[in-house]
Amino acid sequence: MKGGDTNLPMDVTFVNKISIPIKIRFNDTFETERDVLIDTGSRHYMKLSSSFPTDSNIDLPLAQVEAADFGMSGMTKHKRVTLPSVSFGNIDIENVKTNLIPSDDEDDWWVIGSALMNQFVTVIDYRSQQFIIRPYSNLSFHSRYNLAGLDLRKLQNGDLLVKYVFPNLPAERAGIKGGDVITSINQALATALSEEDWIAMNAQANQFVMCTKSQECVNVTTTAIKGYSSD
Repeated sequence: MKGGDTNLPMDVTFVNKISIPIKIRFNDTFETERDVLIDTGSRHYMKLSSSFPTDSNIDLPLAQVEAADFGMSGMTKHKRVTLPSVSFGNIDIENVKTNLIPSDDEDDWWVIGSALMNQFVTVIDYRSQQFIIRPYSNLSFHSRYNLAGLDLRKLQNGDLLVKYVFPNLPAERAGIKGGDVITSINQALATALSEEDWIAMNAQANQFVMCTKSQECVNVTTTAIKGYSSD
């Protein structure tokens, strides 16, 4: 333990999953505290069952984005919102991008992913059943947003495959479709760009010239989304 550490009780289930207590604020008047699972293998920030805010009549932020996740069971479409804050003990994290996963059970999908946890040093102490969170010095948390609405995956030949196009966002309006193969972005060859490069580029308001394998190039202009990626 070091000064500034937050020490949380953790529970390890029979399938070796770790859960810790956190507090989630949904709006100015409602917050809840409960155990959530830690999923270090997922790139998301937080996942919640869409049934919980619906069944509890909780007002969510009006700005929502339709998106999708891909896993062993295929594609799952969901809504994304930015919740005001998540708290780990005395650590408050503001503006957390959250996936609302369709489910009939409001106790499903209370999960924190690696995109949130990698903002901290974490120590798992199995002997004392403690989960220790240590903030990095001079590092502030911020959610990154897919402003173009374009989910890209790296192909073996180095090109970028369009895995999914979010409805009503700039990439769809520019005519890009799922299954397109991107060969260059702003004259940089896709072979020289990683998925992480695209995530970083796409998180900022920007202008992109994107060319596909069919040699068609389109302009994609991204902006902040009020109430979602900006105040």
